[in-house]
Amino acid sequence: RSHTAEEQELLLKKSFYAYQQLGKVGASRIIASFEKKKGRLLSKGFIFKDGGSFDLTEKGLFASRIYTDELVVTNIFCSSRTSELDERMILLLVGIISFEERRNTKFKSKFNKVSNSVFDLFRDDRDVFLYLKKKPVQKLEQFLMSWLDGVDFVDLMEFTNILEGDIVRFFRQILDLLQQIQHATLDSELREKVINLKKKIDRDVISVSF
Repeated sequence: RSHTAEEQELLLKKSFYAYQQLGKVGASRIIASFEKKKGRLLSKGFIFKDGGSFDLTEKGLFASRIYTDELVVTNIFCSSRTSELDERMILLLVGIISFEERRNTKFKSKFNKVSNSVFDLFRDDRDVFLYLKKKPVQKLEQFLMSWLDGVDFVDLMEFTNILEGDIVRFFRQILDLLQQIQHATLDSELREKVINLKKKIDRDVISVSF
């Protein structure tokens, strides 16, 4: 959005990666890769062609303000399905995206009502559905919903074997992504849901105060 097509090509040719790939041959490969990715963004509705140049769509503008898995976040929170998301579904989705799974991580997971709602909503969106299938959606549900419902931090620790500091870090990553979505969206209803959700989970040791 900030550069013309000519400026984009010049930047790509001068990139350090292109230099590493042996001059002109490397630069050509970089440009070809860029054009391929640009074609994908065009087909997915993130950019549009206006005469001889490209510009960002509303989805593209949203994605440009997201810094974590921006394409999947945009497909979830800037789509025709967004209005059907409630606060619990939003928390589960943002939690899934923010969660860094490690070996031997365990959660208590008795419930899957919210998880089922999320899968049902995105069943016809192949990209999002396949992304969700690879994530521990059901495993995280009870843990996240318990915090949303007001459980004490000490009691929350009984739902997982994650260390205290890592739990705090996880929720702060969730809050950070919620903040990005709040600033990226033009949907006032989604923004209100996100603001309310932040207020509910930003508490106790999770809360950051200055």
